[in-house]
Amino acid sequence: MKRVIIFFGVLALLTGFTFFAFSSELPILAVVAFENHSRVRVPDVENMGLQFLESALLDLGRFTLVDRLSIDRSLT
Repeated sequence: MKRVIIFFGVLALLTGFTFFAFSSELPILAVVAFENHSRVRVPDVENMGLQFLESALLDLGRFTLVDRLSIDRSLT
């Protein structure tokens, strides 16, 4: 009987910790780079791609959007 109580106690603790760990909202970090591989010249295609991705991520809540060029500039 004691083993059953200990088993269910440990199971309840693990379930509680799992719920707490997955209930917190963590921000999403997206590192992106948009490149035009077609032969069509489109002005400012990188900025349009970032704006499209940002609008697509707005429904998720909290996020951080970082483009690859700004990371390269900050690291060099």
